[in-house]
Amino acid sequence: HLWAFTADGKTVVSVGGDDDCSLRVWNPKTGECTVTVSGYPFHETGVTCLGVHHEGKICITGADNGTVRICNIQPATKQHVLASINWSEESIEAVGFSLHQPLCASGGVDGFLRIWDYNTTTIERSKCEHPDVINRLAWHPTQPLVYTSCMDGIARCWDLRTGGLVRQYTGHKQGIQDLALSPDGSMLLSGSDDFTAKVFLTAGSE
Repeated sequence: HLWAFTADGKTVVSVGGDDDCSLRVWNPKTGECTVTVSGYPFHETGVTCLGVHHEGKICITGADNGTVRICNIQPATKQHVLASINWSEESIEAVGFSLHQPLCASGGVDGFLRIWDYNTTTIERSKCEHPDVINRLAWHPTQPLVYTSCMDGIARCWDLRTGGLVRQYTGHKQGIQDLALSPDGSMLLSGSDDFTAKVFLTAGSE
């Protein structure tokens, strides 16, 4: 199971695993489940990743059959599944939203970082190729940049506006399993199968 708080801390969003392909929204004070999304048109196989928009109204999920869903998590709405994206046939391992533009992204086993405008979900804005599996995304807090961790042992920074590769962070001898940015975006932390963690200074941080 995966879960995340909304930015205001007032709501928890969770998704089930192989045996429970559902999305649920919770009141953390009372433990009440206020929204349940399950069955078609939501995912019909195991949900592998979750991202919640910073405004706390929508979320994005990925599944092991390559599908991505964007959902409205507000209790009052009747239509919770807003968009269904089926660009890949392999597992989606990471999803998320830009903090600055109406953009979201996904990455997975096929090695492609896909960036698109969530208001026009049928159009890929950028498709950024990696040589191996993408398993984490990290979003810069002040700039239109997204960072990816890859099983080739390299972390990469991409420009959300152009899809261009900005910088590579090397040094790991095996695949990177996790990735995080400092709150000000000045440092990138990576953890690898080579039993090391590395801290990189990010270029162009404010």
